[in-house]
Amino acid sequence: MAQKYITITEYCSKTGIEETFVLRLIEDGLIAASHEVERIDEALLPEIEKFSRWHYDLGVNLEGLEVMSHLLEKIDAMQQEMLLMQNRLRRFEDF
Repeated sequence: MAQKYITITEYCSKTGIEETFVLRLIEDGLIAASHEVERIDEALLPEIEKFSRWHYDLGVNLEGLEVMSHLLEKIDAMQQEMLLMQNRLRRFEDF
């Protein structure tokens, strides 16, 4: 499947999000840009929309976005680990 890209300017004009906000997300490593900073992969749009809702609707600053994102990644990793442990435990319960 070929990747599709959209320019930051085009995306921001359609959504009303500030270009500086998207550029800060890229600078802070919250989203990855293509080789050219002016374009972003369309697969990242849901992630950008999530960050913009947290920022604009909830008033979370960029540092808070980074913390929230990191914590959610840790929760997801812990849930995956717990699922793995539950599956291992089930094997021992069958004996």
